[in-house]
Amino acid sequence: MIMRIVPALLICLSLMLPRPAQAEDQPLRLLAGTTMLADILHDLCPQAEVRALIPGGACPGHYDLRPADLVLLNKAEALFLHPWQQDLENMRILIDAAANAQLHVEIVAEPGNSMLPQVHARYTRAMAQRLGEIAPQQNQAIQNAAKRRLARITTLEQELLFRLHQAGAQRHPVVCAQMQEGLARWAGFPVATVFYRPGDMNPEQMARVVDAGKSGKATLVIDNLQSGDGGRGLAEELSARRIMLSNFPGGFPDTNTWEDALRVNIERLLNALQGSEYNS
Repeated sequence: MIMRIVPALLICLSLMLPRPAQAEDQPLRLLAGTTMLADILHDLCPQAEVRALIPGGACPGHYDLRPADLVLLNKAEALFLHPWQQDLENMRILIDAAANAQLHVEIVAEPGNSMLPQVHARYTRAMAQRLGEIAPQQNQAIQNAAKRRLARITTLEQELLFRLHQAGAQRHPVVCAQMQEGLARWAGFPVATVFYRPGDMNPEQMARVVDAGKSGKATLVIDNLQSGDGGRGLAEELSARRIMLSNFPGGFPDTNTWEDALRVNIERLLNALQGSEYNS
């Protein structure tokens, strides 16, 4: 599925929108391509108005942007995106249609899955630097907030890795969705093989995944919430327990922050290791 917005509609709307004017006493207006970026922005600059373009439970590459997003973008001081979002056709259409000369389009070009603590720390540092450049009068407060967030990241990583090791993650081979491979390896699981979206795999490829899972004695199948139901059939073929994880805050209830989202992911893995099926 390709993201869709009717370009002509956006262009018509853009002609009717007033150009943004930012008063000194108004809060920053920031847009984020995902809930992950929005959470970081809100933590670094809590007085700002922060909005995410894409809900946490949706696939960012297969979500239909809305004309209402154009109104938000027209008024924003900055838009923060992941590198892969800048090349999406409708994201480019949206930015062009907004015609916001004051808009800073910031690409957070940090490699890796931002759900992983060390990658998330790099995201935090990079975004704090860029946000401080956009709002220099708030730079000191932003950097202080970044230091606090980085300390929490370190503490949380140590806690969760200890719990995973104690639960024996290292003794349980897994088959996992490609989008969750980084988290599975970080958590200590041996990865027998990975699988892709159902629409991206033919029967022969799926059979190879099943064979690799069997030869690797996989006991768990880790699925990705934003990618659909690709792991269900694999879990049945392998007689393995299936766990659904999320790559973004907001994918599951009560996970509006990265910290909450990571905790819930790990609780799901720990429950699976303890014998409780946790697949929804």
